[in-house]
Amino acid sequence: TPKNVCLLIFTDGRRECLRRTLASFTVNLLGDFHSVIMSNDFPNEEYRDWLRLYAPTFRGVPITQIDHATRLGFGGSIADTWPRIPSECEYVLHLEDDFLLLRLLDIQEMVDILDANPHLVQVALLRQPVNENEKAAGGIWQQRPQDYTQKSMPTGGFQKVLNWFEHRIVFTTNPCMYRRSITARGWTNEEHSEG
Repeated sequence: TPKNVCLLIFTDGRRECLRRTLASFTVNLLGDFHSVIMSNDFPNEEYRDWLRLYAPTFRGVPITQIDHATRLGFGGSIADTWPRIPSECEYVLHLEDDFLLLRLLDIQEMVDILDANPHLVQVALLRQPVNENEKAAGGIWQQRPQDYTQKSMPTGGFQKVLNWFEHRIVFTTNPCMYRRSITARGWTNEEHSEG
């Protein structure tokens, strides 16, 4: 049964990043949304107005735009936005404005993984290595392979196998999906709050 998913997009004034991000997710993301929220942490009237004109909808769903009067920062934006997610939403697809989706992704598969694995807090997309340690190791999980366990499960009438790595290292805000119910815990607005 399809679940109600809220797409939650965070932006802070980087127009070109947001343009590229939305374009890549428009083309490569499969699935529907119950609602879409844009959390704008750039307190600038021109950017706020540009957002309303540039992105009034995402794939036909009206965007609810939340504009901060003062910059709340990374943790503050999340803390302010989580309580505004509609209660009808069971899952949240979390997206920051500086990631590109380079291949097809079916959000139902992320939901399937979470539904079948209640011990998981989130399903995050694997990004490329960006810092020197990640690059030297050959990737994110390759830095600490002892902390990652590869898992898999069949889906879609056993026609496809979904693969993922499980770990207990960090909750990431890189593109990911989590249950809306975890947002009731709130977000700690402190340095390194992803940890």
